[in-house]
Amino acid sequence: MKHTSLPVRIALCLLSMAFLLAAFAGCKNNADDPANTTPPSGDNTGSDDGQEYDKNGYLKDTLPGDLNFSNQTVRILGWNSEVVEFDVESLNGVTIDEAIWHRNDTVSTRLGVDLDFVITNGSVAYINDYKQVVQNAIMGGMPYDLLAAHTRSIAICASGGLLTDLNNIEGSYLDFSKPWWNQNIVEKTMLGNSLFFMTGDIAPSFVQMIYCVYFNADMLRDRGIESPYDLVESNEWTLENMMSMTINFYQDLNQNFAVDLNDNIPLVGQYYDWPAFLHGCGVEMVVRNESGDLVISPDLKGEKGINLMDDMLDWVILDNCYVATDDNITQHFLGEKSMFMITQSGRAAMSFDKVTFEYGCVPMPKYDSTQENYISTSRQPTTLWAMSRDIPTDRLGMVTATMECLASEGYRQVTPAVFETVMQYQTSASPEMAKMLELIRDTAWFDFGRIYSSDLSSNGVMCDQPGIYLRDHKRWENYINTVMPTIEGQLAELSDELLSLIN
Repeated sequence: MKHTSLPVRIALCLLSMAFLLAAFAGCKNNADDPANTTPPSGDNTGSDDGQEYDKNGYLKDTLPGDLNFSNQTVRILGWNSEVVEFDVESLNGVTIDEAIWHRNDTVSTRLGVDLDFVITNGSVAYINDYKQVVQNAIMGGMPYDLLAAHTRSIAICASGGLLTDLNNIEGSYLDFSKPWWNQNIVEKTMLGNSLFFMTGDIAPSFVQMIYCVYFNADMLRDRGIESPYDLVESNEWTLENMMSMTINFYQDLNQNFAVDLNDNIPLVGQYYDWPAFLHGCGVEMVVRNESGDLVISPDLKGEKGINLMDDMLDWVILDNCYVATDDNITQHFLGEKSMFMITQSGRAAMSFDKVTFEYGCVPMPKYDSTQENYISTSRQPTTLWAMSRDIPTDRLGMVTATMECLASEGYRQVTPAVFETVMQYQTSASPEMAKMLELIRDTAWFDFGRIYSSDLSSNGVMCDQPGIYLRDHKRWENYINTVMPTIEGQLAELSDELLSLIN
């Protein structure tokens, strides 16, 4: 892949504002009216009234309208997520928090259940601790009904045999064909007909933790560079075209002859974010072969992966892109010292309250224009939801109905509030961004190797290694030749462990 110049095309072509209004109809920012306690999607959110869609145009679920579980308690083990996801005690004027409060209140009212959230450590540093809490509850005869945690925490619970198979529950109310459930995770992680965890609009982190590229629209416009929005629309938002935008941008402002965050840098991203470029180009880590066995992707260890990694390493070195190790790259971007930032889709909602320029976000770039879809990889802090093993049979209907209702109400109430918040700090209206956020959500992509990365590690988890090799200016072939055989052996053992759970 070589750097090529892009023709200068027309500036940002605004879509009709009607799109924005339609996309977020009913998503009121309650921070302007803290006393407002009307749920964004209104009443009758189920389909028992004969209407397939609610008054705002959102699909309704098919849970029976007469479900009532007599105020039984549903015990949910959550985790210390990076974003608010679970229990919100009161209406506090924060848009996303209030949407979650309304979601929980609606679920409780519709189903006649009491949601009891217990929060414990479940981040990447505490995955074994989370597993131990789940295991202790099961062994004590009081299993949690629903489990929600970091992808890797839920994954080791699955490989440890602590989860219920969601696809084989008699009388289940779960309907994974609905748009509030992510379909890619089914394709990538289902073993036979067994599925042990799920995500989608049930998890506010899911909507906010999808990899994308944020860009400084003012800066690109001033340099005569075509808008990434236009390139997405024309199917030309490719890695090669993105690379061409960064030529001759770098400036060594402190003149220390080293790339650091005191300089003007074309692209910044944490080392563990950079592998999203590989995924965006369709390079998976673990795939199923023709026999259905889980194997390391031939692309990852073959010519495509090697060439992509070589191209990106040249990009980092020649254009002085910055592969960070926990530096504050967001402040660098907000300080208008970088054009692009690889980050999560909800980054603006978390830290853009003082932005002074027009920004936008687009999916990760494609490999080339022949690639069918844009691919937006989910970050690992995305919450996966599961059901504990050994839940009494007479509770399964209530638990599956609660899980389905949390997801469908999240789709109608929480996700629109997240999108609204991500967009609210822009200096000018941008209906294109609403469209991009929908696209990023709808192309959210999971990889078996990323979810189960704690089981696939040798001197560091496999999913982070491409970024580490770029940061350290090392060629990818070294990893393939020295470490990959060990990972392949671990994958074979993990596959046997998981298959033994369903046989």
